[in-house]
Amino acid sequence: MFGKFGGYLAAGTGVIGLILGLVFGGLLAGNASVTVDPSASPSASATPSAQVTDDGISSEQTGDDEFFESATAAEMKVVNDPKFPQVRYQFQLDFFKLAIANCENLEKNGVVLSFVDGRTAILGKNKDGDVARINYDSNGKEENRYVPLEEVICLPKYFHDDALRQPTQHLRSFYHLDPMGDEKIKQYAWHQHVDWPELSTVYFTFEGGVLNHITDWDAAYYYDADVAFGLTKAQQALLQEVDS
Repeated sequence: MFGKFGGYLAAGTGVIGLILGLVFGGLLAGNASVTVDPSASPSASATPSAQVTDDGISSEQTGDDEFFESATAAEMKVVNDPKFPQVRYQFQLDFFKLAIANCENLEKNGVVLSFVDGRTAILGKNKDGDVARINYDSNGKEENRYVPLEEVICLPKYFHDDALRQPTQHLRSFYHLDPMGDEKIKQYAWHQHVDWPELSTVYFTFEGGVLNHITDWDAAYYYDADVAFGLTKAQQALLQEVDS
């Protein structure tokens, strides 16, 4: 996404000088549904020790020295995988692999989103090969259709793709990841900047390697949704006609 929408992995954008080591205090895991207070403030104890240079670039890798109480020793293992230059710890590698696979599943098979207030949405490829979306109200009436500027489910994949295209030693300063959940249900809080200084946070819940819940309190038409992969032929046909 970064290369697609302005290449803001490059140094000098002003984003990289911001501290992204934000750990949301009091996050409770253990069930498939993410129920996080959107007004929760970052934990003061999680402030990273990174220094910022005169040109606004972090002199250290933000979050490298953080310890996550919810992460196991295996998840905190330091990794060095050239295929994932944005990764330092095993739990980060695990997350990116899960997120990328589920984005590709969306692109291939489509997704139905079911929201807590009864609304639904379908997402899948249109005739131009872009991910399109149609929103329905709680009565099943279509509200709108469009091609999202960036698809929330695929944000980590967009980040990864641009990390490969624009490698930089300051790469990890552009996102922060909080591991949650347990062996069966994996939950992560994904923090990043998306073309503006404010921090965006998306909560991903995976069970058996499959994304089944996603929450983005800051995005219209996207908070607190159950995720189900696969569309009917009729749904696929509708999405084909959504203009890019």
